Amino acid sequence: MKHAFLILCHGDFSVLQYLISFLDHNDHDIYIHFDKKVKKLPTLRCERSYLEILDERVDVRWGHRSMIESELLLIDAALKRNEYSYLHVISGVHFPICTMQNFHMYFEKIAGASVFLKMYSNYFEFDMKLVRYNFFIKYFRDQNLKGRLANLLWRIFLRLQKLLRIKRFRTQDYIKASQWCSITKEAAAYISKSQKAILKEYKYTLCGDEFFIPSALNRSPLKNRIIFDNHYLKCDFNNGYSPKVYTLAEYEELINGNNHLFARKFNDENIDVVKKLFAHLGDNKTN
Repeated sequence: MKHAFLILCHGDFSVLQYLISFLDHNDHDIYIHFDKKVKKLPTLRCERSYLEILDERVDVRWGHRSMIESELLLIDAALKRNEYSYLHVISGVHFPICTMQNFHMYFEKIAGASVFLKMYSNYFEFDMKLVRYNFFIKYFRDQNLKGRLANLLWRIFLRLQKLLRIKRFRTQDYIKASQWCSITKEAAAYISKSQKAILKEYKYTLCGDEFFIPSALNRSPLKNRIIFDNHYLKCDFNNGYSPKVYTLAEYEELINGNNHLFARKFNDENIDVVKKLFAHLGDNKTN
């Protein structure tokens, strides 16, 4: 099997280099999209894998369609080589918490199926994020006057739509899962072929990146080749919203947990835990 790792990155470049070094393997290739807001790109080292840094870059904003656009750019770049069994969408602050031998065995076992980490959702979330028009979200997380105004206008327009009973969609055939996933070449080709419709459908959604791939595949001939695995990714949240940053204090929990493939997230400030994971698991990465 050949694997393509599609990495979305905007910072913490020391973590990124350790991630690349860990993934560096004859059967792996690596594609990186750097947020357009990154002014100076890091120098990255890779010996065995083909490494491509995308020239076309998107100004990625949380919750905005730009996140989907950057993922589609990575998928298209990998499909041009047309030699991968799996494409793995990860961030630059992911890190594997299994050996490469176990990683390969996992995908050999489920060969032909795309795997996701399913996320809880409910009617109110679907209604807000997908059914209503979400305007102004490109800036509503900015910590300035523009951001506060965008946030206020976003809330006002949501309230008006509910009062006037305005809806974009009447159906709710959506599946919510983490945007970080592993999809087959066939699934990636289907997503790429459908991208014009996808970008139109998710233009005014909030956090559409958590819905667009599993929902599209669930409506496709590949519907029966989707699996959900709670052990795919270890990601804990502070206060239910922002992902927890792992430190050395969580090392034993990461290494002796429930056999996850990846963990997220890590940062340069706590690079020691990444170094320790690399030292422990990296010896076996080329088996």
